[in-house]
Amino acid sequence: MAGDATTCVSRWPDLPADLIREISGRLREAADYVHFHAVCKPWRDAVVSPPPLFFPWLVRCLDESTPPWRKPCWADEDKLLFRSVSGHKQATFRVSRASCLGEKFAVRDTDGPGGRVLAVGSGGASLVNPLTGAATHLPRCFPENMAGYLGSVEGVVTGDGTVLLYYLSMSSCTFYRAAILRAGDDAWTSVHTCIDSETMSFWQQWSATYHDGKVINAGRQFYRVGMLSIAPGDVFTGRLEKRSLPQLYDEPASYSYFFELGGELMWAYVHVAAAALLDHGHYPLKGGDLVGSGAVSLWVYSREKKSGRWVKREGRRLLGSSVLFLGWTSSFAVEAGQLAGEVDGGCAYLMIHSVGRGLGRRGFLLLDRCTVYRYRLEDDTITMLDELPPGWLASCCTWFLPRPTIQPKLSKPYA
Repeated sequence: MAGDATTCVSRWPDLPADLIREISGRLREAADYVHFHAVCKPWRDAVVSPPPLFFPWLVRCLDESTPPWRKPCWADEDKLLFRSVSGHKQATFRVSRASCLGEKFAVRDTDGPGGRVLAVGSGGASLVNPLTGAATHLPRCFPENMAGYLGSVEGVVTGDGTVLLYYLSMSSCTFYRAAILRAGDDAWTSVHTCIDSETMSFWQQWSATYHDGKVINAGRQFYRVGMLSIAPGDVFTGRLEKRSLPQLYDEPASYSYFFELGGELMWAYVHVAAAALLDHGHYPLKGGDLVGSGAVSLWVYSREKKSGRWVKREGRRLLGSSVLFLGWTSSFAVEAGQLAGEVDGGCAYLMIHSVGRGLGRRGFLLLDRCTVYRYRLEDDTITMLDELPPGWLASCCTWFLPRPTIQPKLSKPYA
């Protein structure tokens, strides 16, 4: 009887190849795919190749100890921290300093679905795949107006592969400095323009991108949202574009993101009502308090090519079957069918920052928290996915789409 029972038990490596392939195609996490691939040779031979696009991770771009608006903030030596919000797993990978062209580097952006991070250091910039170490070094001959500001620049990688580095210096006459490297170019294009003090009075910049030959910046001035467009060669830029853009009445928590959808430049604005953030005089500590409150709204605008005017896009089917990932510097849309596992289209994944009180050794302390939500455009509802650990803030986290490369197993030589 014991022998018959043992015979009836199926061994895991003997599972049908089509079943193994079906299971591997439903793996949502890159780490699970790698583990699945390493079980045994039959599973490795039957796994789906090339792998599908996995659910993006969050990457912490800056050290939490120093806010990015106060001084240049480098990552902890050569360590990058990634987090999976779907599985609540945290993975740490290392990128060599040599691949980032400097003793210190900071991750300023990711290239969206490309699976690389934009690392900027004192010696230059490069696009690095942190999972493989493969690096593409960008030209080191920076324009004179940017060479001395690499430790303080912000960075953006657009959907067509253009790299934008920019720096805004505030003085009696505000200078906007930027360097643009379009896909296929061998040299950086310089942008150095003066912005009048009236335009920049009380200007709070949110985000920037490069599109159709111009650097476009989104921000707020008093209670109005404004767009500032700058083209290479502009010595003096014009005023802020405010037509048809939203007004801010109650000093809300606001988030601004540029992304491309169907070849169009889009701008997403996340509004969180201030009244919903107040709870007996202080901010809520748990991110789940916003679920079901109706306090979070997502508005999407598109930019007309001829007039440059921003037009609000209506309709519940705006994204269609696309999934939108909104991050501090990197935001992108991906077709739901291209992502592994079961992911619904018409949704946006975003982060909201809150401040709460916690009990410490010396009484109550202010604690910064960041929560990840899924926003459904069809019915304007949000679902809480993950409350990030301390140090993961909305102002220093962005999305990274992992693309693991599995090397073929080498056979051992005979003695």
